[in-house]
Amino acid sequence: MKFSVVIPALNEEKYIGILLMCLTNQTLKDFEVIVVDGGSKDKTKEVVSSFSDRLRINIVDSPNGNVSKSRNKGALASYFDHLIFFDADILIEDDFIEKLSNSLSKKDSDFLNCWYAPLSNRLDDRFYGSFLNIYSEVLKSFAPVVMGVFMCVHKDAFNKVGGFDESMHFLEDVDLYRRLHKAGFTYKLLRDPKIIYSVRRSDSESRFVTVMKAVGGNIMLAFGMKRVLQKLVSHEVLN
Repeated sequence: MKFSVVIPALNEEKYIGILLMCLTNQTLKDFEVIVVDGGSKDKTKEVVSSFSDRLRINIVDSPNGNVSKSRNKGALASYFDHLIFFDADILIEDDFIEKLSNSLSKKDSDFLNCWYAPLSNRLDDRFYGSFLNIYSEVLKSFAPVVMGVFMCVHKDAFNKVGGFDESMHFLEDVDLYRRLHKAGFTYKLLRDPKIIYSVRRSDSESRFVTVMKAVGGNIMLAFGMKRVLQKLVSHEVLN
């Protein structure tokens, strides 16, 4: 089983090298890496290029594109049947992709996600991380919840639902998983391995506000209120 790892990046020179080192250390090596650069002004591309002797890596340019467009361009440039989408600032253990492969080899899922652990010792970060995992477990059978820092989906399923909706700038990850679920594709939530995610995007607002935005948006998508959600985001009610 082979994977295409897609990483959208915009000015991620401080973080993406750590993720690429994690990928270099993977016990399972059957994957390619596609970094989709959104027009970085820093040394993101230079950092990525420095791993070209250790990883099968390709840089795709996506200037002026949102994260949905970048992920779609990465998927379009991919060679293999299973797509992994990572944010540029996450961490994974050395056997992460091997564990994904072992799970997918059972052929009981078309797309999956896993539990999360915050890269933080703050009690509120750990509380909300645990809340997200429990929330995801409760809803997994009828309304998959996803945190877009990591997603894994079979390419055929991804293409059949049209990939990411490029008109969405918020919860585009949840929207994709809802469409996959609605189309009849099978979902699995793994407790192991875990994704270690950065909380730096939460520093601009309270953790409570961040979580409530996500929960509120999830509820709106679950009740078919996608267009209303988009209008709210466009008017910066949720931004």
